[in-house]
Amino acid sequence: MRAIVTLLVASAVLAVVVIGSAPIRLAAAPPDWVTPGPPPWAGGELRERANQEAPQTDTTSSTETLGCEPIEQSAEEVLPGVVLTWDSAFLCADAPDAGSYELTVTVSNSAESAEAVSIDALTLTHTTPRPRGQAPSASGDATGLPLTLAPGTTASFTVSGTYELVETDEGKKANLHFRASGHGLSSGEPFELGINAHVRAPGVPLD
Repeated sequence: MRAIVTLLVASAVLAVVVIGSAPIRLAAAPPDWVTPGPPPWAGGELRERANQEAPQTDTTSSTETLGCEPIEQSAEEVLPGVVLTWDSAFLCADAPDAGSYELTVTVSNSAESAEAVSIDALTLTHTTPRPRGQAPSASGDATGLPLTLAPGTTASFTVSGTYELVETDEGKKANLHFRASGHGLSSGEPFELGINAHVRAPGVPLD
């Protein structure tokens, strides 16, 4: 009988040792679709640290180019007997705080114009508004220039660049003011076309 008891005790000890040395898996790794973050049982300090380390989405800027739509045309006798019509104002709506923009300016030379003209260059002259004396930051360059327009023809060029909105009482906005310069091909006389781009954050009115 003593031998049987001794054997049973030894077997129990061996079972405890084997079970105690075996690795115990508490939970399987979460699937890929589970949102990273602290476990629900984590303490306050651990949860706060995990939330701080989680990647944040930047909604203040965008890598996508903001498209601008023409909202106004101007017609003017830019030289004696030469009438041009062009897209003179654009709205760039739902703009992030900073990013890039693009607009296409269409220009027509009247069929009754006295001569052909060339649009040679574009300059970003200034930006507005200037709350607290700080104007919006912006850049602008044109592609498709110089552009020759015979009487009765229409053509276009593209303006693109970057911008950064400023905070105003009405919301975040930026106005970009351009000057396109050209000359008459026969007379050589210079002229200028004014172009404005109104960049607005979501919900901010044009005016």
